[in-house]
Amino acid sequence: MSFLSKLGETLFGPKPGSEIPTQVIVPPVDLSVPVTNPALVAALAKHRDAKTPESEAEMLVEFKRAIFLVAIYLATPATPTIPGQARFEVGQKILITEIEDRQGHRLLALFTDHQEKLLFTDKTNSTLVMPAKYAMEFALEKGYSGLVVNPATRATMRLDNPVLRTMMSEMV
Repeated sequence: MSFLSKLGETLFGPKPGSEIPTQVIVPPVDLSVPVTNPALVAALAKHRDAKTPESEAEMLVEFKRAIFLVAIYLATPATPTIPGQARFEVGQKILITEIEDRQGHRLLALFTDHQEKLLFTDKTNSTLVMPAKYAMEFALEKGYSGLVVNPATRATMRLDNPVLRTMMSEMV
């Protein structure tokens, strides 16, 4: 089952005609806790300065443990209801924030926290919360060439698809 199918069932329940699950669906992360990744941010900074095999290994370990924010926005503005709230219309497209490199490759943008997201975009948007494994699955399933963590700052990293596939095989 794809990440989006899992997300849809978590948010809206099973598709009509499918079996109703007998167990309660629990999100993969605690949504009451703000997303922060201080260990990953520290490992990114350490690797940026040291560039050693050890610092790279530490950075990848912390990446696998991380929970990320994925910035989303609507293709057309939502209908305002009351201040601070808006209504989604049927058929309205939700877009994922992505990066395009100099060669034209699409990369999924991931953020370690809300501050990093705000440094990248000032568009009114919301976020999806994704553990690293789901973010890698999503990037591979949706045809991205890879992903970039914190694209607006020096505490950044890029992982291309061959690396994502290797990491996914190690996370089984």
